Amino acid sequence: MQISHVETLGAQVVMCFGSEFSVYNSLENKLIASTSNNDQDAFQILYPDWDQLVQQQEKQGEQKNVEQQDKQEHQEKQEKKEHVEQQEQLKSQKPKAGRNQRSVNADNFNIRSIASSIDNKLFAIITENKKLVVYDAETWKLLADKFGDAMQYRLCDKNDEFKPVTILGHISILTDIKVALETNSGDNGTVVNREIIVSSDRDEKIRLSYYPNSYNIKGYCMGHTEFVTCLEIPKFAPQVIISGAGDSTCRVWDINSGKNLQTINLLQQLSSLNHGNKKEFGVLSVVSSKNGSTSADSAQPNLVAVIVENVAAVLIYEYNKADMDNSQSPLKLVCLHELPKNNVPVSVCFDNQDHLWVSFAMDTSNLASSLVSVYKYDISSTSLVLAEPTNSSLTTFQTKEIESLPSPTSIFEWGRKSYVRGHNDDDME
Repeated sequence: MQISHVETLGAQVVMCFGSEFSVYNSLENKLIASTSNNDQDAFQILYPDWDQLVQQQEKQGEQKNVEQQDKQEHQEKQEKKEHVEQQEQLKSQKPKAGRNQRSVNADNFNIRSIASSIDNKLFAIITENKKLVVYDAETWKLLADKFGDAMQYRLCDKNDEFKPVTILGHISILTDIKVALETNSGDNGTVVNREIIVSSDRDEKIRLSYYPNSYNIKGYCMGHTEFVTCLEIPKFAPQVIISGAGDSTCRVWDINSGKNLQTINLLQQLSSLNHGNKKEFGVLSVVSSKNGSTSADSAQPNLVAVIVENVAAVLIYEYNKADMDNSQSPLKLVCLHELPKNNVPVSVCFDNQDHLWVSFAMDTSNLASSLVSVYKYDISSTSLVLAEPTNSSLTTFQTKEIESLPSPTSIFEWGRKSYVRGHNDDDME
């Protein structure tokens, strides 16, 4: 089974596969924790009791149906004289079998998305059937779990209810979300920072909303012509958004003004690779290095890595603040690292040593030679080289065994506006 997500937590790197994940210490070059029973030397991370949670949700659903039926009967009695026809129709109705009434499949807990807190102390996963799980990233003890469509959850005492608070909504499918800071000059030369929620969706736009009163919309970053897939706010350039989309471009935006600072045409930059007559690329991920500097004269390179769907390559850019200050394009392609044909990246991240972790597709179309590889950027040769001993220490890492390889799915399937979530029985609403 392929590693679907890699995420950095300080000195730790989390690797997710299916419904499980493992934690690797990049400084000690060893696996330290895992939900899998196969890793005997690693701390056993406990998942919630899936079966119990499913039973609880089904029980809550049954109770809700009973309450709805009682309310309906009460309304019928009150309106009996005036709405006889409507009463008969309501009596004949039965709850329809559909996505909302269907019980949750306890086996469908594959990890869909992951995130960490700014201080790297909390780690959260969201599963395919909308299950949220939060862990203490230092002890890897379970802190909270919840089914539902939450925009924000506040962690609380165990005896308190773990309730969602809606902070913003998109009419279209939400594709990514980040938190940024808007910096303005206050009175007496003071600097005033306001938190901004940066969110993207399938309708080509990036929305900037003030937090926590997100009904106050600062503005939009408009320019993409297809669905936006990912967002990145670099540590070394906190006033900049880098976005990727299904229109074969990456774009750089100014958070304060919403201005499009640079557009990168990936069709041109990938033209040296053999991709036949392919006329569109979808960006899977954009990530930035952790140890760069906000100073324009720093010797430490500020790196941005980009991977594209079904392309066996990694694009490395160097961010130059001086160029942006001079109204020039801040991102410059310094390395197009071509991988073996079947080594198609699906997830990337920089660890705290600025080593680049790349996980590869394992499906019926692509069977990579390894699950994950770790690279470092060599400044002198402007190329990616394998980072040892980390890379070698991962050669024995194994994920969950599956009976057959899955068929590949494309981001263009959900990205196109013709897609409707829940159009088949396997899609959870």
